[in-house]
Amino acid sequence: MGGNSEEDYEVGYRKPPVATRFKKGASGNPSGRPKKDPQPLDPGVVLQSIDSETIVVVDNGKRKRMTKAEIGFRQQFKKAIRGDLRAARLIFRMAPRYLAPEAKGESEIEFKVVPNWSTGYDANGMYKMSSGYKNPPKDSRFKKGQSGNPRGRPKRRRMSVSYLFRKVAGEQIAIEVDGGTMMMTRWEALLRQIHTMALNTDAGAARLLDQIRKQFPGPPAAGDKITFNISEDDARL
Repeated sequence: MGGNSEEDYEVGYRKPPVATRFKKGASGNPSGRPKKDPQPLDPGVVLQSIDSETIVVVDNGKRKRMTKAEIGFRQQFKKAIRGDLRAARLIFRMAPRYLAPEAKGESEIEFKVVPNWSTGYDANGMYKMSSGYKNPPKDSRFKKGQSGNPRGRPKRRRMSVSYLFRKVAGEQIAIEVDGGTMMMTRWEALLRQIHTMALNTDAGAARLLDQIRKQFPGPPAAGDKITFNISEDDARL
């Protein structure tokens, strides 16, 4: 009866029909792996990707995860605030590009739905702790043994270098001034340092300060004071 065993005719999981099975000694893909279309090399995209990579650093004794671009800006500001004019010049060369209004991209709007937790006082005037801060209603609590985020950790949004520069420049830091400590932005601390160096007859700092005034003139100052002499009768009008 042909000599075929019963197994030769079984079809199912891991048992395709005999006619469509791969032949021994023959490749299942004789034409080879299809070649991918080469992607155009965009240096800006590659650099943005590297800038957005995060690493763990120690900041004020605490381990924090920051992007490489933010860490680079922090290092430059730190050196400049300590009096490094080369770092200060680099920052002020970057500033017009990163602080310009057109450097800001569109804002991302996100809506989050939160439960309406009822809180208040009971009939005896005692504050009810059945629901509230760190004590949500039972029906909205995480179930034991289940992940609170079954979809996994969300992917980090890529932040622009301009945003990171503004973030670092605008962060408040503690600076010693006249024997005391004041909180100010890194941007103000840097300007104060350059101003102090210029007052201490540092020619390089004085030149940089003049360049900064030209780059960032600020709002126009009040004009010269003009005085008119009028009589008492004119003042009554």
